[in-house]
Amino acid sequence: MFSERSADRAARLRTPLPALGALTACAHVQWDATSSDPAALFSLAVPTLANALQLRAFAEPGGAVHAALVVRGHHAPFRAAFPADGRWHHVCVTWEHPGGRWALFADGRRRAGARGLGAGHPLPPGGILVLGQDQDSLGGGFSARDAFSGNLTDFHLWARALSPAHMHRARACAPPPGGLLFRWDLGALDVAPSLLPPVWVRLLCPEKYRRLQDAQSWPGQDVIRRVNALANAIVLLPDPLSEAHGDLSLTEAARFLRILEGVLAKEAAPLGPAALLAVLRFLRRVAALGTWEPEPTTGSWEQLGQAVMSVASRVLEEPLAGVWLSVSEVRLAGLGATGAWALVPTLSPICVAVGKSAPISELHFAIHLEKLFIFLFYKLNFHKQLLLNNSFCN
Repeated sequence: MFSERSADRAARLRTPLPALGALTACAHVQWDATSSDPAALFSLAVPTLANALQLRAFAEPGGAVHAALVVRGHHAPFRAAFPADGRWHHVCVTWEHPGGRWALFADGRRRAGARGLGAGHPLPPGGILVLGQDQDSLGGGFSARDAFSGNLTDFHLWARALSPAHMHRARACAPPPGGLLFRWDLGALDVAPSLLPPVWVRLLCPEKYRRLQDAQSWPGQDVIRRVNALANAIVLLPDPLSEAHGDLSLTEAARFLRILEGVLAKEAAPLGPAALLAVLRFLRRVAALGTWEPEPTTGSWEQLGQAVMSVASRVLEEPLAGVWLSVSEVRLAGLGATGAWALVPTLSPICVAVGKSAPISELHFAIHLEKLFIFLFYKLNFHKQLLLNNSFCN
C-alpha cells in the first residue's frame, strides 16, 4: 500500500537477480487516479547501471493510466494501459534482448509493443528489484517525485517472455512456474512498515483464499500451537495466508526443527493441511539461509541438514498421502511446486550449502536424504521415473 508519494516507502527484494536476457513482470495494480506525474511502479538497478529496467506510469484524470517501459535508460513511449478509475488492473511487461522486443499488456490485452528497446545485451547480474520507487543508485537513491502512489500486489517476475496465454494464467492467480524468478511473497521483501497497514480490498483470487481458509478447519491445528509454545516463538504460522518476517539464524533454525520433529514424533493423528503447509513454509525459510548466512561452520550445516532430514521424513510418511493430495492444488508463494514436490525446490539449497561447507565424508546424511525422498515419494504414488532421472542433491 503506497498511500502517498514518499522517498521512504518502498519494498526491496532481498535476493539479487541473475543476468536477464528476457523477462516478464506482472502485477495487480490499483493506481491513484489523482497521481498525474510519472512514477515508477517497479525498478531494477544493476551495479553498472541504475536505470536498467523500469515501468513508469501516470494517470490522466478522467482518462487512462499511461505506462512506459524503460530498459538500459532507453525510454519507450507512454501508451494508454487501463482506465484511471481507481480499480484493480492486471499489468504485464515483456522484454527480450535480441532485437530489443518489448510489449505492454493490461487486463489480458496487448496495449503496446515494438522492437529496438535496449537491444543487444542481457541485463547484467546482481540486479536489485524495488517496488514503488525509481533507483538513482543500486538499491537506493529514492525520491518522492518518482514514487508510486496506489496499491500493488501479486507481483511476479520471470526470466523469459511469457505468451499471452501464460499471462492469462498469471492474471487468474495461477502463474506458470517455468522461469519464475520471484513469486509474490512479502516474506522475501524488505518492506517499509508504513506500507503494511490493515486495509479492506476485494479478493483478487477468492477461490484460492477459500481453499486456504478451509484448510484451517482440518484436524491438526494443535500441532502449530504446541510447536510455537515450546519454541516460545512463532515458528509455524497458523494462517496459511500470513507471511513470516524477520531473519532466522542457523542456530535458531536447528533448534526449532528439533522441537518440530519432537512434536511430530509424538503426534498420533495425521497432520491437517494447514499444519502441513505451515511446516513447508518454515522449511522454505530454512532453505533461504543458504543465500545469506555468513561463513557457516561445517558442524552448523550438518546439524541443520540432519534436523531437516528428520522433519522431512515425518511429513512424507505414508499416512499423510491423503493430506498431500488435499493440498496439491494449493500453490503457496515462493514454493513454485505443488504437493510433495514443493519439498524438492525448497530443500535443495540446503544440500548445495552443505556441499560447499562440508567435506565429502560428511555428506552421508545428504545421500540418505536423497534415498529417503525417492523411497517415500514412490510410496506416495508420485512420478517415480522423474525422481530416478533427476538427482535431488547432485
